[in-house]
Amino acid sequence: MLIFSLLAVATGFAFDCQSPGGKVKQHVELTPSGQPQYSLTYKGKTVIKPSTLGYELIAADNLMDGFSVQTQHNKL
Repeated sequence: MLIFSLLAVATGFAFDCQSPGGKVKQHVELTPSGQPQYSLTYKGKTVIKPSTLGYELIAADNLMDGFSVQTQHNKL
């Protein structure tokens, strides 16, 4: 269905993708602090409100924000 890789992305960066039939749409962007965020709609209705992505680690630095775009591939 919808697959995306968000290992490194940049502030102000955003993109949308959708299922082949267009019923499912996903929006991915970065918050001003560089935190990855996504939302999902189905048939125009919100299924997942804007939600952030990241990892809170116990014995290491957290991977929550400060991301930047390194490369972008538009093929799924």
